[in-house]
Formats: sequence, structure tokens, C-alpha cells
Amino acid sequence: MPAGNEAPVELKVMSSEGLGRSLAHIQTPDGVVKAKDLVQLKAAVPWQRPDLFLYTGTANPGLADIQDALAAVNAAHLTLVADPSKEEDPWNYHLYWESSHWTLYNHNKTATGARGKTEAPMNLGAKLTAKALGRVSSGSVVWFDPPLAHEIVQALLPPPTANSPHLAAQLTTDRTKAMYVLGSKLSGQTISYAWFKRSDIDSDVQTPKEIGAGCSPGSSYPLRTEWVDQTSTDATSAALNKYAVKLAKLNGWFLLQSSALSKRQQFPYTLALRPVSGGPDIGQNGKTPVGEYDLYLTGTPTSKTTPQWVYVLNIDCEGNGSVVWPYEAPPDKISQPAAKFPADDVDILSPIIKLPGYPFPVGPPLGTDTYLLLTTSTRLNNYHALEFDSVVSRSVTDNPLEELLDDTSDGMRLAGDPIPTDWGVWAMQVQSLPSPAQPKQ
Repeated sequence: MPAGNEAPVELKVMSSEGLGRSLAHIQTPDGVVKAKDLVQLKAAVPWQRPDLFLYTGTANPGLADIQDALAAVNAAHLTLVADPSKEEDPWNYHLYWESSHWTLYNHNKTATGARGKTEAPMNLGAKLTAKALGRVSSGSVVWFDPPLAHEIVQALLPPPTANSPHLAAQLTTDRTKAMYVLGSKLSGQTISYAWFKRSDIDSDVQTPKEIGAGCSPGSSYPLRTEWVDQTSTDATSAALNKYAVKLAKLNGWFLLQSSALSKRQQFPYTLALRPVSGGPDIGQNGKTPVGEYDLYLTGTPTSKTTPQWVYVLNIDCEGNGSVVWPYEAPPDKISQPAAKFPADDVDILSPIIKLPGYPFPVGPPLGTDTYLLLTTSTRLNNYHALEFDSVVSRSVTDNPLEELLDDTSDGMRLAGDPIPTDWGVWAMQVQSLPSPAQPKQ
């Protein structure tokens, strides 16, 4: 819309040069805008979509039927895997529900992780019996993976109403569309459930001993969430809903950093970690042994570089998000307030800037860690609201960008209001590792 009382000008975007600039043809004849005029986008509306799909199975049996199956497994005296997600807990058979019947899959995985010849899955029928389970070879370890009872499925992630939030976690009946599927295990008489990353479970990926429980060895997304013991319908569904929303928060941030909404045209810096103990800077796809690190901005600024407010969010391999810069220090140290960089008259044209303050620790859980560098021309009123499990209540704000970031950290669908374009998110992934072995004296 041009200035004054002129009629609106219609432009047809032909190609994009980032979020804030595009090449366009003038559609309105005799408009105020002429060829080669510069028109800059000031705000954009994010695309509405559910961000994360989860699958619980189809035609799941009821609580009573699942208890009958549990009794059959106990009667067959099977040796059950303690935790199927762990590489240190190998298993030979996978026993699970498939739409209308129980299926036994001969995994035939050796203790060293080598996969041998497998047989076709066996249909054990709609009702599990000890006789049918006689097909399990003697001495084998079984992953008994019963489905979630349909009474509990019905209580999961209810559809939004006029008075309820629109969650970014959504159930799907199409397993191929799901990023996470429900898995379970049996310990004694207790069935426990967790959300498993579908691609990992389909590829027989397990968590190696040296990385955090539930972490995926090749992904920034967790292999699984925490286990949830089946108790009452309300308690079980509430706990599973909690972890589904947590996955949606994680997914929201990963989608946000790769979205066209966060093109970083104006800010020339990326992030680097420098070990306090000495050594070179660690950047994208680097390795961070347990220890303390300082944060640096590295890049190639120019005299036209505009200082931005800087925030750094760390997402560990278990999917926990925490702000690592700025931060609130313990009582015996001084907290680091938010700040803009490059600092006026100090860091202008500097290719490397140390973010001031105390070093931060890298420790368990070990695995794929993601550092998100958020830059914006507008200071955030409450940057702790970026944390996934923040105990700080959301602030009241009229800043559309802050509302978008709050929604992302709350696991909600993206806000539908126009947001400014003068911000960006850049992601760096590193592998956290145990400390190197000390040389013998």
C-alpha cells in the first residue's frame, strides 16, 4: 500500500531474494509504483499447519483384551527385553498388534548388533495364547509391544475447541505420515509406553550405551520419550499428551530455523564454541567433549551491519530446550543481561565477538545437541519463555514475533498474525562426547 490516499498497488511476486525482498511484476496499471522501484516486505503471516503427527495404531483392543494378552505372555514364560530402545538390550522377536491380530516378527539380531536372516512376520491371531507363543525359539528375548487400549487412545490429544489451544501435535491414522509412533514394554505386570521416532524404530536403531537414554545416534530428534506406566486412563493419557506436546515444541523450533520466515539476510554472524581448556573453535557438526565452553559470534560484518539482540537456545538430545545466553547466574555470580551485537563503537567490523559472561557446561545427556542463534531488532520481554519446560509464566506482549516464539515453545500452532521480518534463527548441531581419557601417570 503506497503512502497517502492512493489506491492499493497489486504486485505479482516472480522470485524471492529472501523473506524481505522479491522481484515482482506490477499488476495494477498506472500505479504509483514504477519499474525498478524498491518495495520492502515489513511483515508476513506464517502458514497455518499442524507441525507434528503421531500414530497410536488402528483398531486397538480394549483394556480387558490387553490384560488377557499379558496373561498369555506370562503363561508362556517368555524372556522379555528390559528396554528395547537400548543397544545394550538386544532382542530376537518383536511381538506387536497389527490392526486385527497379534504379529510375531523374528528380528534375529545378535548381541553384537549384526542382523541375520529374517523370516516373514507370523500372524498369531486376534487372541494371544500361550500355545501360539510356542513359536518363540528357546532362549530368545522378546520385545512384547502391546498397543495402547482404545479407551486411552480416545483421550489422547483431543481436537481443539473454541476455548482450547490449537496444539501443534496431532494424531494420524496413517502411520507413514507420523514422525512418532507409540511403543511399549512390559515389566512384571506393568505396561509402559513411550513415543518412538518412526524412522529409527523401522530401521532397528537403538541408543548406544555412551549417549543419553532415549537419544538417537544420528538425529537431533530423540529416539524415544520417557516411559509412561499405564495406570488410570486419565493419568496415562495426560502423561502421553505431555510428551507429545514436548515433541511438538522441539519440532516447532527445528521447522522455524529452516523456514522462509527466518531468513538471516541482515545478520552476518554464526555461532562457535570455544573450550575453556584450550583448543580450536567448534562449529557446525563439531564434537564437544564434556567440559566448559565460551560462546562466540563469528562472521564477516560490514559498515552497514545493523546490531541485533542476540539469544542462544540449546536443545539437548533428549529434547530439552534451555537458554544458554543470556542467562541468570547463581547467587554468587553476576547474571548476564541481554545485549545487542555488534556493540556500538566496540565490535563494529570485528570478525569474532565473545559473548560476555561465564562459561557454560557441556554434560549429560550426551548425543546430538542443537544450538539456535536467535537474532532480532526488537528486545524480547521474557526470553526465558523460549525454554521448553520453563517455570516462568508467559509475559503479556504486543510484540508479534515474541508471540510466535512463545507459541513455538508452548507447542502451539504458529500464530496467524503478521510478524516482522527483521529477525532470524540459525542452527548449529554438534556431538557431545565423554571427556577424553586422562593419560596414565
